[in-house]
Amino acid sequence: MNCVPDENVQEFLAEAEEILDRLADDLAELEQTPEGDEPDPEVVNSIFRAAHSLKGISAMCGFGQITEVAHKTETLLDGVRMGRVGCTRPVMDLLYESLDLLRNLCSRLAQGQAPEDPGVPAFVERLIRAAEGGAGSDEDGLAALGLGDEVLAVLTEYERHRLEATLKNPNRTLVRVKVGFPFETFDTDLEALNATLKGLGEIISTLPGTGEGAPDRMEFELLVGLKADLEEARAAVAAHGAQVEELAPPARPTPPPAPPPASCPAEPPCTGAPAAPEACRPPAEGVRSFSQSIRVDLTKLDALMNLVGELVVARSHIHLVIDRLRREQGLTGAVIELAKAQKDLDRRLTDLREAVMDVRMVPLGQLFSKLQRTLHKILRTTGKEVDLEIRGADTEIDKLIAEELGDPLIHVIRNAVDHGIEPPDEREAKGKPRRGRIDLVAHQRGNHVVIEVADDGAGISRERVLRKAVDRGMVDPDAHLTDKEVLDLVFEPGFSTKDQATEISGRGVGMDVLRKNIARLSGMIELSSEEGRGTRVTIVLPITMAIIQALLVRAGTMRLAVPLNSVLETLSLAEQEVDRIEGRPVLRLRSDTIPLVRLDRALGVDPGSENGAGYAVVVGVAEKRLALMVDELLIQQDVVIKSLGSRLKGVPGIAGATDLGDQRPILVVDVASLVKEAEAHA
Repeated sequence: MNCVPDENVQEFLAEAEEILDRLADDLAELEQTPEGDEPDPEVVNSIFRAAHSLKGISAMCGFGQITEVAHKTETLLDGVRMGRVGCTRPVMDLLYESLDLLRNLCSRLAQGQAPEDPGVPAFVERLIRAAEGGAGSDEDGLAALGLGDEVLAVLTEYERHRLEATLKNPNRTLVRVKVGFPFETFDTDLEALNATLKGLGEIISTLPGTGEGAPDRMEFELLVGLKADLEEARAAVAAHGAQVEELAPPARPTPPPAPPPASCPAEPPCTGAPAAPEACRPPAEGVRSFSQSIRVDLTKLDALMNLVGELVVARSHIHLVIDRLRREQGLTGAVIELAKAQKDLDRRLTDLREAVMDVRMVPLGQLFSKLQRTLHKILRTTGKEVDLEIRGADTEIDKLIAEELGDPLIHVIRNAVDHGIEPPDEREAKGKPRRGRIDLVAHQRGNHVVIEVADDGAGISRERVLRKAVDRGMVDPDAHLTDKEVLDLVFEPGFSTKDQATEISGRGVGMDVLRKNIARLSGMIELSSEEGRGTRVTIVLPITMAIIQALLVRAGTMRLAVPLNSVLETLSLAEQEVDRIEGRPVLRLRSDTIPLVRLDRALGVDPGSENGAGYAVVVGVAEKRLALMVDELLIQQDVVIKSLGSRLKGVPGIAGATDLGDQRPILVVDVASLVKEAEAHA
């Protein structure tokens, strides 16, 4: 047994149980096929796919015996779907034994044991012998259909088998459906026709038309095994402009039953090995789940989180009521009891919040694996050679943030391939390895997750970016910009250094949207590059954006909530050294110099009276630091972030709003955007 992390084992068991449950349902449906009738091909294919899926995920985890049993079961099912093996009672019994054995192996894994059984080799031999069927192909029957050699040549083995099976089925009529659709709508028109035909029978194959149709139309020929009346079918497809041609009438009379499949010629059918030894038999308690996981729709988790949020608001209201009672009645017996109950509620609600948040957390590896598949598609388009190295895939983040993060990361990967990584021959000429490299790294830093995408490509040319910016009137020709200011131009709307757009990128649409999408998640994105050496994109995001702890402050005339996961420390400005650099206030804190901004002015809040020195709330995102000047520090409290709605969405410096139960909404500060703004004016 391979050394697989516990979380991967639990994920495997959850998926395996779903597959085996689906396989059991399909086997039960297949078992209802009347003796002598052909099994439903869709059901057989569903069972085949389930075995194939289980084989794949078990192979990735290194569970050898599960993989072997699933693989040989898949081979047997392929024989059934291809007509080489009859769907007889012994075959069904063998499939049920395979299902039970796979459950048994998974149950052992769930109990912390190796998923192995001494009876597996003998059972695998039985599967192999059962799969060695001998049904041949009826080439003469297919040739008699008059389809033509060019059509027969392009049919798959499975399609040929389905044609043969339809010819032998007395309840089916084999027809050819001819149709043509306009180029503009052929895909939707064909989909509508398929929906009609599926209600009439089985679509065996869809082929391009062999005749000469109108030049502005796509011609198709569909081979269909009708279970409906021929005239009924003609009337149904006439609405799609299709014609039905009968290829062969139903077989008459019904042929005698075929002999048992030649899976075990020397013994009774499909019992070619002794019954499974005792060690290979499933436990008597076969209905108990071996996985401790269940899959939950994300909308249900959202609803649960909203309920927890409402409880947090209600708790805040209870706090206010208790404070008012304490002021009005003093510490009477009832008030003391109520305060005790409130503290107990606080503890339980905190536990509930953490439990719900833990359920919402997912490893970034789920997202990263999708990026690998996307990269393969991009490489086929560009012809470049790139290796993607992933580290930190087990770093966890809120599921909702992970979902929103997918498109931005795909955009970054596309840019790395299209703009950054050079073609193989060009890389070799530069003395680089022929294959490019992209590093995708994630790690947790405090209450934030940092994701870095770095390539070893050509990097970003400062001169090229400046020239494009000047040509577009974005920068004065005499302007002196730092390297960081030059790279920030890449995020301006419509900016692109590509002279021509490609299928991958280069239209100047995306980098500005990318920054906005990251900012909408209360995150930050930064770009660094060295010409000729490569580019690095760094994204910093909060671990969660649902229920957070916040520091409530007063800035001017308004109460505001500062997310506590960004607060490093709070200070009385009366006791700190405040200085100015180039006319901008800074806070001298130990050995650091931190930009200092008045929170009310940064957000456009009425400052009220600016009496007193006030306080500094030192916040940070990644390595960036900023001191927010406020008038008063209030309390620390759990808050639920609510959207501001479409009209106020994207207001600079504001991430959302919250309600403390007193019917007065409080704005939640977007620390990341304030840090970014302060850095831009530094």
